[in-house]
Amino acid sequence: MKNLLISIIACAIALVAIVVAFVVAGDDGTNGIDGINGKDGLTPTIEISDDGYWIINGIKTEYIAIGKDGSDGQDGTNGVDGETPTIEISDDGYWIINGEKTNVLANNDENPQGLDFWLRDDGCYAVSVGKAKYLSHIEIPSTYLGRPVVEIEDEGFANCTALISVKIPDSVTNIGFGAFYGCYSLLSITIPKSIISIEYEAFEECISLFEVCNKSSLDIVAGTVPGGGMELVFHGKVGLYAKHIISDESQTALKTVNDCIFFDNGVDAYLMKYIGKGGAIELPTLEGKEYEIFENAFRENANVTNVIIPDCVTKIGRSAFEDCTSLESVIIGNSVKEIGTSAFYNCEALESVIIGNSVNAIYGGVFQNCESLTKINIPDSVTTMGGYVFSNCHSLRKIVIPDSVKTLLGSAFENCGSDLTVYCEASSMPQGWYFPFDKSSCSVVWGYKGE
Repeated sequence: MKNLLISIIACAIALVAIVVAFVVAGDDGTNGIDGINGKDGLTPTIEISDDGYWIINGIKTEYIAIGKDGSDGQDGTNGVDGETPTIEISDDGYWIINGEKTNVLANNDENPQGLDFWLRDDGCYAVSVGKAKYLSHIEIPSTYLGRPVVEIEDEGFANCTALISVKIPDSVTNIGFGAFYGCYSLLSITIPKSIISIEYEAFEECISLFEVCNKSSLDIVAGTVPGGGMELVFHGKVGLYAKHIISDESQTALKTVNDCIFFDNGVDAYLMKYIGKGGAIELPTLEGKEYEIFENAFRENANVTNVIIPDCVTKIGRSAFEDCTSLESVIIGNSVKEIGTSAFYNCEALESVIIGNSVNAIYGGVFQNCESLTKINIPDSVTTMGGYVFSNCHSLRKIVIPDSVKTLLGSAFENCGSDLTVYCEASSMPQGWYFPFDKSSCSVVWGYKGE
């Protein structure tokens, strides 16, 4: 019995061995399916706290990002002794350090307005505007660094458009070519007795230079000169625009009333320049006289916001309020007869204009680029309107042109959009109207009889 049990166990072991051998010797199985991709990792935001620890995704850690200060190092060796610089002043008044000329004036007390001085070959100085370009009043000194100032440089003060007055000392003998060219705000000047020559075009385009005090031996005549006009060339046209030639400053015809500088020689009266702080203003009366607002009187004044022009004003000159970028409203009195070319050009904040009942001419470009203009009246006294008069008035929605307007020139409503309707009292386009709606998409209504 025992032997039989042993035989059965041996047979079972043999059978298992055969099965294992068969499995081991079998072919390789095929590859399994790829696993699913894992999720993208996160990029942390990493910062350093004020006290030097890492901050990860907004959470402050306990790990120090910035090491502690190390111990003090050993003292360094002494530096080499510095050299004492050599300091001089150049001939034209600037510091020279170790032989190198700087751009720093050595003595600003002698030149508080920041004028430029140029040393001539003869050891005297010529002068130009330098940093004083935007000043309204300039006084030229007679000496600089102990040497005489004898010349105003060619174009030395050209296009100083804010310049109202300049004092020329008795040391100056020559006013150079184009020295004050384009100084359209210059109202008066004194030609000292020392002046020997005024070069060509020295006062060209000084259209407001109504008063010349002539203490020199030069023959300066208001408006014109004898001798076929050649003296205008030699005297730099200093008298071309003048209405008043005097020999002493006490004879001046200029006066200031309520921040307005007037010229009044008993024959003509003009408001020449506004010098106030701005805001809402009403122009003054002038001792019961009528006067004109002269060209450029308020030009580029960014502080005036509202203007009332009284009945004593008869004319608004060319570019009188040009580029008054803060001007919002204007009331024009009943004595104004003309509004000159570009009088309110580029007054970008201008919204409302009331025109008095005596205006007969509104010339070219008067309200051009007044892009905020929404309200304006054209009285039936107006007979002439120039070209581009309302060009680029993008906010204008309605305007009435009375039947009295016989002349209306080209592109009067250029770039005014389809939101604008022009109501014309004339039944059809008058013969004196020349392409007023050219380059405009505005609507036009003829034969308008009023609402």
